[in-house]
Amino acid sequence: MIDTLAQCWDMEWNIKKAEQELLRTVRMTSYAAEKRPVIQQVQRLDKMMGRELVVLISGSYESGKNSLINAFIGEELLPCELSKTGPIYELHYGKEKKVIAYPGKNAQRANDTPVYITPTADGIRTITCKLKPQDNELVSVYRKIVIYWPLDILKCGIVLVEIPGLILDCGNDVVKEYIPLTDAVLYAVNGRKLYSKGDIEELREFNNFGINNIITVITCCDIPAEFESEQEKIKFEQYVIQKAETYSVLGKDAVHFVSSHREIRSSLKTGEKPMSSTGFPELRSYLNRMLACRHMILHLNNCVKTLAECIDVMKSDPVMEKCIEP
Repeated sequence: MIDTLAQCWDMEWNIKKAEQELLRTVRMTSYAAEKRPVIQQVQRLDKMMGRELVVLISGSYESGKNSLINAFIGEELLPCELSKTGPIYELHYGKEKKVIAYPGKNAQRANDTPVYITPTADGIRTITCKLKPQDNELVSVYRKIVIYWPLDILKCGIVLVEIPGLILDCGNDVVKEYIPLTDAVLYAVNGRKLYSKGDIEELREFNNFGINNIITVITCCDIPAEFESEQEKIKFEQYVIQKAETYSVLGKDAVHFVSSHREIRSSLKTGEKPMSSTGFPELRSYLNRMLACRHMILHLNNCVKTLAECIDVMKSDPVMEKCIEP
């Protein structure tokens, strides 16, 4: 049974190898010059390969999104200073560390003049944010920061996209660029300010866009002593699950209670495990399985179907039929 992204990635690689062999066979014959439909069919399959899985990270102001990302990837990479006007962060897998900044809030992708940043946490913070003299507020000098980092969690095609504040406040550019590509949402809710008016409006807006694969992440769950009894804790969790299920089709398994700071502390101390669960191992595992089962398996089925169509087209031609082994 295929239920992890690593297994899906391996299967896609096998499909890719079969597609490359078909293309090589076609190009080795005079058939390629005369029978372009087959070439086009194989090229269509080629474009389907390497599908990225976009996970949008959203939440209201002070919900701890950057701390959530840092704990999720196991590295203090993004600045955690409070800012309502920070940049959009895109995190991709890369064998080598690379950070590219795109200036101008209204700049379009084609017209951006990229700026290459020193690929360190200090480099990202120094160049992406500055203090606003009037009110000492951190503001972004760039619209978007694209980060390529050698992180295992991103190896199988996951792209993490974090937007500042609420998507309702970010303008149409964000909506147009990311919403159609979104496969899942990690929605951060501050455990000490449960479901504010902004949270409710944001979740409804996601539903209006047809996005229902919402994973609820309750942050700031660092102080279990705040619960006077186990019964009070259970009521708290039941309330959160009931609210989350209103806006998500994923069920109660998609609700996770996490401690970002405890996870980061344990990640920075090699080999040291936190005293109690931080919630992040379970969150990573759930996201992996959910993306595999709800998105990648369907994608792989489409790839296999297209590959079979390529073979059928080749078999229908007397010249190419001899080149295809049974």
